Amino acid sequence: MGQSSNPHDQFFRKILGRKDNAASMFRGVLPPELADRIDYEAMSLLSETYITESLRKHMSDLVYSAPLQHDQGVLKIALLVEHKSQPPKDNIQLQLARYFLGVVETELEQGHKPPALPLMIVVYHGKRPFAKRPFWSIFGQVPDFLRGMVPEFDYILVNLGQYDDQEMRHRFDSLKLRVALLALRDVFVEKGMGDKFPRYLEELDLSYDPQDIIEHVREVLYYLAEVVPEQYPLIEANLSKSKTMMTFIDKALLEANQKGVELGMEKGMEKGMEKGMEKGMEKGMEKGAELERKRLEAKERLDRVKSLLRLLATGFPPAQAKGIFELSDDDFEFSLRLFARRGSAASGLVALVEGRLVELDA
Repeated sequence: MGQSSNPHDQFFRKILGRKDNAASMFRGVLPPELADRIDYEAMSLLSETYITESLRKHMSDLVYSAPLQHDQGVLKIALLVEHKSQPPKDNIQLQLARYFLGVVETELEQGHKPPALPLMIVVYHGKRPFAKRPFWSIFGQVPDFLRGMVPEFDYILVNLGQYDDQEMRHRFDSLKLRVALLALRDVFVEKGMGDKFPRYLEELDLSYDPQDIIEHVREVLYYLAEVVPEQYPLIEANLSKSKTMMTFIDKALLEANQKGVELGMEKGMEKGMEKGMEKGMEKGMEKGAELERKRLEAKERLDRVKSLLRLLATGFPPAQAKGIFELSDDDFEFSLRLFARRGSAASGLVALVEGRLVELDA
């Protein structure tokens, strides 16, 4: 599938490219008689190799395959999700018709008989109105007696601008999807995102994995920093007022500290048992620690740098991370230089975590 340079497209694909988010989207927008019959456990995102070269020229978004249970058996369906941040110039059904035929032809070429039935969903969040139009309208004023000669099909139009906060909660059971869709919905609202974004975080469930939530918030922040840079300073300023975000940061810091202690004990005991059982557990653990320091200079240096970069990407403070991974000064500085090249859109989240550390230490 073609890669888009549009930041709205990229963000949408990243969020809906995750199976749990896509399943939540389908449950929330498809008619109940359809949504309730899909086997979401067996649903899969179709790979790049599935899409033919001719279809790739027209397609930029996502295709999921899933079995659908019905009274006559099981039907294979292909769920196509197309994202739009502005209304198309021409009737969108012309584009969707290419998708429909492209998927059917691909299925037949790959020996899938019968082919999967394509079902299309268009998600729109632009400022201008976007309404469905019949396919025959492409040809102008077609008289009634000729309209039956024009192919016609339906699709699901999801206009996020028509969903208020309550409707969002009612439709989408994935909290992370809901936060992302709220950001998409409001991104074109003038001077509104700075105040709105911190309130989105209150939607998050405190039972979620804190590192996962911080990573998700970071992705949304990167998107907002690119599309509404003039509002981003206010977003950062208001982020620290979110009690929910503070709770997630506290939990992440606690878990990271616990993992650091457990990692040190595990490595020491492992090496101690391998090299020093005959000299006793104490001497063995000392030997294991010595061997671990030597291995750090060789095989594990790169792994530790990678682990540090992944942790920094969640917004974890660099000074705290250095102690967890036991990096040398040279390796630590090298890691920071690599991380700095990835952009600074999440710098506010990093500063927020560092500030929280200072508060906890006090």
